[in-house]
Amino acid sequence: MVGYHEPIGMAICSMIGDLSGIICDGASNSCAMKVSTSVSSGFKAVLMALSQVRVTGKEGIVCDSVETSINNLGAIVSQSMKIIDTQIIDIMSHKT
Repeated sequence: MVGYHEPIGMAICSMIGDLSGIICDGASNSCAMKVSTSVSSGFKAVLMALSQVRVTGKEGIVCDSVETSINNLGAIVSQSMKIIDTQIIDIMSHKT
């Protein structure tokens, strides 16, 4: 994998920028769509990285460093998702 660290990091940053708003809402059909969306995002991010293009560190939660971008995503997932999970359960339990 020598020489691939930079494009892999670029692809990861682009995927974080692209997919960070997707949430799991407990719906199996839409989960399959989210998997498909994620795979498409992965291909797009790799093609962008091979062309030396990526979501920049000036956009959203993405930083110049891939490690910091991953940490930022982790912070959002570990904190904000607690509230979102409660809201999703509340919405689903009130459906008729």
